[in-house]
Amino acid sequence: MIAKHVPIRSVEKSNFSGLIKYLSDAQNKHERVGDIKITNCSADNLRAAVCEITATQQLNTRAKSDKTYHLLISFPTGEQPSKDVLKEIEERIAVGLGFEENQRISAVHHDTDNLHIHIAINKIHPIKHTIHEPYYSHKTLAELCTTIEKDYNLEVTNHITLKMGSESRAMDMECHSGQESLIGWIRRECLDDLKHAQSWEKLHTLLQQNDLAIKPRGNGFVFVSLGDEEVIVKASVIDRGLSKSKLEEHLGQFVSSQYHQEKENSNPKPKRSYQKKQLRTGIDTTELYARYKSELLKLSRAKEEKLKGEREKRDRVIRIAKRVNNLKRSAIKTMMTGRVSKKFLYSRVYAGFSKDMKKINSNYKKNKNRIHQKYKRNTWADWLRNEAVKGNADSLAVLRSREASTGLKGNTLKGVGKGAVNNQTVDSITKKGTIIYRVGKSAIKDDGVRLQVSKEATNEALKAALKVTIDRYGSHISLTGTTKFKKDIAKTAALSGLSVSFHDKSVQHQYQEFLTEVKNNERKRREVGSGINRRSNGIARGGNTNRTGYRDDGGDARVINDKYKSNIGGIGRKPPPESKNRLRRLSELGVVRIASGSEVLLQGHVFGNMEQQESQSADSLRRGVFGSGLTSEQLQASEKYIKEREEKRLNGFDILKHYRYNDFKGAVVYAGIRHIDGIALALLEYKKEVMVLPINIATEKRLKRVKIGELISIAKGTIKTSRGVRK
Repeated sequence: MIAKHVPIRSVEKSNFSGLIKYLSDAQNKHERVGDIKITNCSADNLRAAVCEITATQQLNTRAKSDKTYHLLISFPTGEQPSKDVLKEIEERIAVGLGFEENQRISAVHHDTDNLHIHIAINKIHPIKHTIHEPYYSHKTLAELCTTIEKDYNLEVTNHITLKMGSESRAMDMECHSGQESLIGWIRRECLDDLKHAQSWEKLHTLLQQNDLAIKPRGNGFVFVSLGDEEVIVKASVIDRGLSKSKLEEHLGQFVSSQYHQEKENSNPKPKRSYQKKQLRTGIDTTELYARYKSELLKLSRAKEEKLKGEREKRDRVIRIAKRVNNLKRSAIKTMMTGRVSKKFLYSRVYAGFSKDMKKINSNYKKNKNRIHQKYKRNTWADWLRNEAVKGNADSLAVLRSREASTGLKGNTLKGVGKGAVNNQTVDSITKKGTIIYRVGKSAIKDDGVRLQVSKEATNEALKAALKVTIDRYGSHISLTGTTKFKKDIAKTAALSGLSVSFHDKSVQHQYQEFLTEVKNNERKRREVGSGINRRSNGIARGGNTNRTGYRDDGGDARVINDKYKSNIGGIGRKPPPESKNRLRRLSELGVVRIASGSEVLLQGHVFGNMEQQESQSADSLRRGVFGSGLTSEQLQASEKYIKEREEKRLNGFDILKHYRYNDFKGAVVYAGIRHIDGIALALLEYKKEVMVLPINIATEKRLKRVKIGELISIAKGTIKTSRGVRK
């Protein structure tokens, strides 16, 4: 676990609302944003909380530093703490930094190989309106992380800072962009030669061969790259042996070189020069990198053309505004008399001109920012990721061959076989080449070798992971992770009826046990069905019989002893034998009051304990029989629409369950009409489900006068509204 303060990297102060917009933006990914937590705010929704925090920051007018503290908490690859643990960790980190009373918003992100939390904290106290800046926060964060790892049994991470300043930023650049930094290039190409130089002249010669120069700056030395793009790096960051004190102790007083001033005259061409190229991998990336540079060049040219057009447009509008302003001033000078009147009119004209100029410059700034955002240059790693999303297998292979790619860890599934092409929906691809598949409401990560269920491992997610593994590699699966995870996988495979085999013998044994249990339960259910049929036949024939049957109350079926009595009438028609010719207490009777003689008591108004109440419908158990009077075209249209809606619902869309009308009788909510292949379909909502009913032209015309959301009645395919009945 790593906790890191992310400082602002621009001259402007950070924008809290802009930061929250980034943290809460899904970026068209199903798996990016997880839980969002708002703390110490009166508002309970994100937009109102941002407004509240922004207003609190504006109450402090003295603070000149940044008023927002952006904290990042990242977990090792494969570690997936539960939601409750993540909330507790976020709380402990904030309290440990002294922000227990400050307003903050946190968001969990799942779109990378490492689960991480972003925390945006308002450094302005909501009551005191004073600013709080943690002192040496990196040491406090290291201590907090060490304690939290022990308390929650998390993977231990090294919290001792080994790289500081520019060295740390250079390593981050190589990791995230996939391109070489000057520090890394010097260390790989010429560090050993530079450390063994015996004089300043020899050192300058070696630097000249690598198109570098050394210059004094401040209290030390810096190395300067003299290539196409000048880059400067502190000498002591590359190696402590190249610090000013070490070099002057070894080579004597510093002697400068004129190479960088006379480079184009008599000096030989350098042997090599630093360029921001891709990091070396085990795959030839020459062609891909050439495409990347070509696209960057096209992007830069297009961006420059757009910016040039915006500048010309701005200058043209400014010239028009100036000409109009001059005409107004000339008219005032010619037509008006009196110094005071002219002065007043001149001021009004100047105020209008200033307003127009501000508007012109504001529009130009907005358009310029829009162009910069649209034609933003991608790093090498980002470009590879975008190409991989488009289906470029070479780009995906390069991402997975990078040093930063370590593969998935933790609870994973691995197919022991050759990978195959799969048809799963790709949600996104990380910079390490991990594909995140979207399967219903769950997501699965795939690094090309192993698969991992992201977020919490529900039964649905485990089943989806098993299916993807079988599709890719076959039915022989190897598991890594906790004992509970392996047991859950074996149980899910057995319950889902998947024919698989496991590399681990203990998991295979558990799978066989679960499979045997499932088969036994299935056999018992079949016996239950047979017993119920025999019992029904016995009741139909009449007579008192004592039999052993099964009772199913919605849970597991169990054997019970029941005594069947003869000549029992239907429900509500005749009292049971034990209550016949007996008086019941008043509390057992339902009382109905009719307010006036014009009202009529219906069956639906009768209380549940009265005999004449009609039986409740059970649509989930009823077999649909409606449709005998429909044409094949109507049936096909309804099935096609239902299939399309159900596919979207299973892919995570917020859509109610759809099914074909099944002879339901009662009140429903009218949800509109859809047309499929020229067939009109009425949508009827009941208990958060939608029934699809094919209708004729007359019914369609009648329903067009009914408002969506209005209650209507239906019975045996006949729709009844307040205006009449139509089939």
